[in-house]
Amino acid sequence: MPFDGSTAVKIEEQLSFEEKIKASLNLYQSEGQSTFLPCDGPHHIHYRSFVKKNSLALVVISPGRSESSIKYSELIYDLWDLPFDFLVLDHRGQGFSSRLCHNPLKGHVQKFDDYSRDLQHVLDDFIEKNKKTYKFKFLFAHSMGSLIGLGAQLKNNDLFQAAFISSPMLKIETGRVPETSALFLASALTFAGKGEKKVYEIRRTEKDFDDNPLTRNKKRFNMMRELLQSFPQLIHGPPTIQWLKESIRAGRTIWRNRKKIRIPIMLLQAGKDALVDNSRQDKFCRDLPNCKILKFKDAKHEIFQEEELLRAKALVQLREFLKEQSGLRSKQKSKSKNSSK
Repeated sequence: MPFDGSTAVKIEEQLSFEEKIKASLNLYQSEGQSTFLPCDGPHHIHYRSFVKKNSLALVVISPGRSESSIKYSELIYDLWDLPFDFLVLDHRGQGFSSRLCHNPLKGHVQKFDDYSRDLQHVLDDFIEKNKKTYKFKFLFAHSMGSLIGLGAQLKNNDLFQAAFISSPMLKIETGRVPETSALFLASALTFAGKGEKKVYEIRRTEKDFDDNPLTRNKKRFNMMRELLQSFPQLIHGPPTIQWLKESIRAGRTIWRNRKKIRIPIMLLQAGKDALVDNSRQDKFCRDLPNCKILKFKDAKHEIFQEEELLRAKALVQLREFLKEQSGLRSKQKSKSKNSSK
């Protein structure tokens, strides 16, 4: 059920939460097409694409760590009335893509660069198969997905024309352990053959809503758990030591090369984020003339899984950003002026 972004805060008046989630999943199933793209021998990367006629642009969705493509069905639903195609991938080792460890619950990667290479590979495959050219390709990314998308952009300056990043994992929150010490320890353990060991064990209480670091919205928290019950193959556990090493290194690479990223960026920051370091986000945006940061002081890590009013405000920002960067807003204003004459 499409709606105008200006009235996004009234979404609950149109559909109940349960009805909207059901409609989103129906859209994912009925309008999407899955592709399993071979990579690195026996492995494959899954992506799901949503193609319309006469689309103005392509929105590429890069999920966060442990997330799956189906989790973004609601976001695609919220943007469905815009004249855009959508592509959402499952990063290697998670979602519907191949696992990289004997233990499928571990979040593991050999090289963080593999993620960015996969993103470029998926995009190339999609465009070739659909025989479509896009004037605009936009990145929507969350957390680890932001680091992946920005890394791909550094390798190909023409990859995206703008990026909307939520809670970007530019620097992992390492608590009392300084980042340099965490990197040294993770590197030493990986060298010693312990790279596939888990960084931590999930405490039983962390699985409960009250202790979760992701959202304050209990309905959405329960919805995510129900989704995993319906698709148990999507269940994902803690990251490995090698993943931590590679992720810290990738964050530092983006930081060192940040001024080479020249596309417009909208960065959403969660004020109560316990998973990433917000100070790096502040410095990142301050150093880039085309970067704008919006702070949601009460939000936890997953802004688009947050309380409905807060999420609706973030959604309005996303819709307006996409319309502005694609020129759609200018066309709408021009059409409005002509109709009033």
